[in-house]
Amino acid sequence: MDLRVLEYFLEIADTGNMTRAAENLHTSQSNLSRQLRDLERELACSLFVRGKRRMELTGEGVVLERRAREMMQIAALAREDIASFGDEVSGTVRIGAVETKFMRDVGKRMKELADRYPKIDYDIFSGSNAEIIERIDRGLLDFGIVVAPVDTTQLDNLALGMRERFGLIVPRDSPLVSKRCAEPEDVEHTPVWVAHQQMEGNVLSSWLGNRRLADVVGSFNLVNTPAMMADVGYGAVFTFEGLVNTEGTETAFVPLAPRMIGELYLVWKKGVTLSSAADAFLSEFKLPASS
Repeated sequence: MDLRVLEYFLEIADTGNMTRAAENLHTSQSNLSRQLRDLERELACSLFVRGKRRMELTGEGVVLERRAREMMQIAALAREDIASFGDEVSGTVRIGAVETKFMRDVGKRMKELADRYPKIDYDIFSGSNAEIIERIDRGLLDFGIVVAPVDTTQLDNLALGMRERFGLIVPRDSPLVSKRCAEPEDVEHTPVWVAHQQMEGNVLSSWLGNRRLADVVGSFNLVNTPAMMADVGYGAVFTFEGLVNTEGTETAFVPLAPRMIGELYLVWKKGVTLSSAADAFLSEFKLPASS
């Protein structure tokens, strides 16, 4: 199967109509029908159920649709990366990042690079360690900014010299505010919100010891929404210090005790040839930070 055939398939899936798909693709309906028959013959399955009003994907068609969109996206990224190899450094640097206040420091380095190479731009994805690493592995991201603990077996990595302190955002009337820290026994039965990456990587298990969180009221990807839950008195939120501004709210940040620290790393896939823009980005982070 080639990319043009997958493009035809996706257009049929999007429109649900062979005539309209042929018009959008500027080809004949007979050619489109032939290409679809050949694709179904190659895969030994039916990809659509032909209804009176609309063509609907079969189960096999749904699987192919997901993979075809990934393949089309990767092909587009490949074209961008190849086009970046010229006399001038240019192109898009695709970065996945966990939520961290140190993105301000990272942003300064990114701006310095863009000032030197005006044809560099950025595409940023926010997510958990697991989501970022999975996208790097699939070729959808050039780099990830992740927080330890993280498995870097299949990744090259560079310590950024930035360390996050874990803690809880709690309602301001919580007894933990006057205590000025949160110990495992304090939160064992407290309603809590936990980030996906904390759950996926068992990040809190070493801190909890032989205790467990008995009342996890929810999980989250980005912290702002659960912080609002804490603001109305619904649970405490595990997060990093300084990530949410609690001034003017009904919440406060309380650090964990014993102290729990996570170091930030820049990671990228081993053995890949970076685009000119991505290579310049990596070189920027290997240099000492300017004051």
